[in-house]
Amino acid sequence: MKRFFQNFFYYFVKVTGYIPYKLCMKTHVYYESKDTPRLGGAEIAAANHTRLLDFALLLYLYRFRVVRVLMAEVLFKNPLSGLFMRWMRGIKVNRSHGTDVEHMQEMRDALYDQDVVGVFPEGKLNPKGRDYGPLLPLGNGAIHLAMTTGAPIRPLYFHNNLGVFKSSAIMVGNPIDVQGMFGSEPTPQAMEKARACLTRRLEELRDNLKLRDQHRSHSLLTRHMRWSIRIALKMGFGVTYHYTDKAVQAHKLQRNVIIVSNHRSFYDPPMLCTLFPKDKVHILAAETLYQNKWLAFLLGRMGCIKIDRNCLDMESFHAIQDVLGRGASVGIFPEGTLHEDHEILPFKSSFALASISSGVEVLPVYIGGEYKMFGNKLHIWIDTPMKLEVENLTVEEIEKQAKRVEDRMRMLAEQDKRRS
Repeated sequence: MKRFFQNFFYYFVKVTGYIPYKLCMKTHVYYESKDTPRLGGAEIAAANHTRLLDFALLLYLYRFRVVRVLMAEVLFKNPLSGLFMRWMRGIKVNRSHGTDVEHMQEMRDALYDQDVVGVFPEGKLNPKGRDYGPLLPLGNGAIHLAMTTGAPIRPLYFHNNLGVFKSSAIMVGNPIDVQGMFGSEPTPQAMEKARACLTRRLEELRDNLKLRDQHRSHSLLTRHMRWSIRIALKMGFGVTYHYTDKAVQAHKLQRNVIIVSNHRSFYDPPMLCTLFPKDKVHILAAETLYQNKWLAFLLGRMGCIKIDRNCLDMESFHAIQDVLGRGASVGIFPEGTLHEDHEILPFKSSFALASISSGVEVLPVYIGGEYKMFGNKLHIWIDTPMKLEVENLTVEEIEKQAKRVEDRMRMLAEQDKRRS
């Protein structure tokens, strides 16, 4: 009967607190990859700890589950707060004692009941880690529990960003089968290896989330800015769209593509974004454009990816792969430079490598006509998405696939010439 009332109180607080939580802590949840198992079953949720409200993030991440969070003994000293924490199913842990048998047994019982056990393995608040800073050394509690019970550890990274027009983010990692990887005996050597593994996984999630956060819009102002630019361009230049594929013409464009286009004007990047009015298209922008701080701010808000054209920019390549892995689209100008004539310059092959590596299709788009205000002279030709595949990943094969796309672009240019 006591457990029934505890669960009733627990879910009553979660339900009544959901609207204030959504209003005050807008949260984006990301999974490490498309293959990451969704949250479910008895598991140990291990997260970094930078703010007191990390407890709320953990609570609402598992919306329909009971989360038994380990809480410091100081939170139970006040009778009122201690009562609230106990009825919220919190597990009191005395951090001054190396081995607290009582709380370890309570965690085991929670896992046997198919609940989620929430642990902050850093052991205390880490304010220096708020802006993707370093982690504190991790404790052994979660490792010991996973080894003795066989429950997996679910690594989580929280970016708890509080403030007006700000939002928090959570990166959910793949579960770690600690018992399967390091055995069921919590020997010092096995626990040290497992702790190093958990530390490495949390750092990987931190770096992954930081990269995604760089290309995510944080405010209503940014979304309004993108919509305003799209509407102004479409109305100002009177754009006409031409489709070579009936399925594409029926507005069935797949949003997860690499858009490849010719480059004749500074208006080309925002014009490509009009193809996906509900989604952000991440355009590759030359590093020289970032020398002006106001333009750099605008490009950052528009989700552009900075690229150094003078060298093999692996950081930009990884950023492209990350954007494509999240299901978004990337816009690339493979000619590598801006030119005002209608001729197609030889393509650089980096976009083909990105397509082959990610398995994402390439959408050839040719921008024809002229940029004249209120002249209805701009024509955009949209081709059928192309799947680039190679048997052997060699330079010759990649360049061959890039030439296929270049030939399709020349065909679109010829169609535009015949139209005019």
